[in-house]
Amino acid sequence: MRFNQTGGAAVLAFCVALASCGPRGPMPVTVEPFYQSKGCKVAVGKFSDGLAAREKAALLNTVAAMKEEWPELTPEAMYVAAIRLYDFGLKDESVYWFYSAQYRAGLVRGLFDSQKLNVVGNPATALARAHEAFVKQTGKYINGYAFDNIEKLLATVAQVQAEGARLPLLKQLYPNIAFIEESRWQKINYELSAEFSDFITSIRATAGKIRSERKARGLDGKY
Repeated sequence: MRFNQTGGAAVLAFCVALASCGPRGPMPVTVEPFYQSKGCKVAVGKFSDGLAAREKAALLNTVAAMKEEWPELTPEAMYVAAIRLYDFGLKDESVYWFYSAQYRAGLVRGLFDSQKLNVVGNPATALARAHEAFVKQTGKYINGYAFDNIEKLLATVAQVQAEGARLPLLKQLYPNIAFIEESRWQKINYELSAEFSDFITSIRATAGKIRSERKARGLDGKY
């Protein structure tokens, strides 16, 4: 599975098995070398300083500039944007950037040349681990909020899926990583889009159970 979420029947368990309380202060995340919440250290390229900004207006200006350069964004930059938006209380925007990062990271992972993944020092292996760490450390907070309003979440996921039809400039973003031949990229992207469709279908099918379980666990409004 390229989309880094649980699927099928496990979706319900994933959505409700969240921590008992939301973050106090910045979301606690450390994913080297890209982000450290302590001291707000960001290293994701040209937008790093703006993403580390202490003022909401500066952060929003940075995010708007990032959106203008959508095909040239790495998943790492997208994940950090999601974290910082959440920190400033812009949680709907955070959900959008989190799932956009999920989509792009899934595409990157799907396009790795698998025959070279086990080569010592291959940067693709470290990159995949970093993406997994972002999801592990941020998903419980962002999804904890997102699943308060399932219909809004699914609309956001559908938007991300539609925007994912446009392939990013991956060779430009990752010149040192070996990808499969470009003629296969669109097929992989179609398959990733289908995984997002499956995710939407699974959530719709279990929406009632998700709501009741969250209410029983006191998770509504927690994040």
